Amino acid sequence: MKNRRGFTLIEVSLFLALSGFLMMGLIAGSNISISRQRYNDAVNSFSEFLRTVYSDVLNVSNDKIPSSDGVNGEDAGRTQTAVYGKFVVIGDSDNTPAGTVYVYDVIGDIKRTADIEHTSILDILREDVHANIAPEGSSEPYRKTTFTIPWEAEIQETSASGEKLKALILIVRSPLSGTIHTYSLDSNSGTITNLLGYEDALEGSMARSKFSDLLNQVAGTESREVHMCIDSADRHSLARRDVKILPFASNSSAVKLSEQDNTEDNKCE
Repeated sequence: MKNRRGFTLIEVSLFLALSGFLMMGLIAGSNISISRQRYNDAVNSFSEFLRTVYSDVLNVSNDKIPSSDGVNGEDAGRTQTAVYGKFVVIGDSDNTPAGTVYVYDVIGDIKRTADIEHTSILDILREDVHANIAPEGSSEPYRKTTFTIPWEAEIQETSASGEKLKALILIVRSPLSGTIHTYSLDSNSGTITNLLGYEDALEGSMARSKFSDLLNQVAGTESREVHMCIDSADRHSLARRDVKILPFASNSSAVKLSEQDNTEDNKCE
């Protein structure tokens, strides 16, 4: 009767080593796939948030907003104050997380169409409805929405330096026509630095004079594209994706997301 021959210690060791290497490769590939999916989820989440902002401007609700001419900040309900749009603030200070966005209501007096004297949307906001992001004398803005991109993603400039983007995006609805207008300033153009005491103006009530100055600053910027490069440790070898708002943006379809493999459509270096 022949003796049965089992595996030698060397053969068992080689099998275990090869199995270990294969398992490590599968785990590493799986981790990369999960990380890339997280990155794409972060980019999609941010672009969808911006589309929601446009939808909110188009389908505005006025929930007992403090009147711009109320006494001691008393609520005026729906009778004296209207919401005319949104003021989107990205990277308002060096202490703000790079993936955090603040959105403020742009409010103003209600005016009958016959009482509006100007035709330019910015002039209407400034002169006719006395727009602001907070009522005078209020310690806090009426409505402030905070959005943070998931998976610790950051909003950066288009340059390869990886600098945090600072940007102001004004999305407003014309009281005359109901059309949406978008104006923007960002650090890519070099105009955002210390804009109107930018870092402290939003801590409490922004004086109307400052908001009027802001409207002067953004005049003529409606024809600009806004580029926001999203970076994350989860993207691995993927290029930063570009979330952009098209010129003359009038609805949520103006928010575009660059395709991963389309280098011509992606402005992020």
